[in-house]
Amino acid sequence: MTDLDLHILPASHADVAALARLTKKLLEDEGNRVQPNLVELAARLSDWITGREWSVDLFKDEKRQIVGYIVHGRRFNAMAPHGDEIYVRQFAVDRAHRRSGLGRRAIALFIAQRCTPGARVMLDVLESNPAGQAFWREVGFAPHAKIMEMSVPKPDSADG
Repeated sequence: MTDLDLHILPASHADVAALARLTKKLLEDEGNRVQPNLVELAARLSDWITGREWSVDLFKDEKRQIVGYIVHGRRFNAMAPHGDEIYVRQFAVDRAHRRSGLGRRAIALFIAQRCTPGARVMLDVLESNPAGQAFWREVGFAPHAKIMEMSVPKPDSADG
């Protein structure tokens, strides 16, 4: 596959089932402790496609088959050089196409066609996903902050 064979296009509701399957695999592979079912994922993706907060773009190959997708949102940030910040909520490449360079090309295409010069692009990578962390470093991202969490213990139901 050459660089000319990868295309970025807006997703539609006709793509929701395929995107839900890709998302399910993504959540499994990154070690996400939240594992919604396909119906829940399809509903969330449908909301993102319909709503104003998020944009969903597909990456398609020369046969116009979906090989990945990206969910991103634009917001104003006075600290960004041009006030523009793009947050990448999800990025997935189909398992069959991983480690082929397609992910790097997809991100380069996204930056070239969806991001304004000077924009700041942000994303979160789970600690349970060292392969994802390595990928994002390879394509030019650097750590900015670390999100920390704690789960507050639930009261023992036998005591109450």
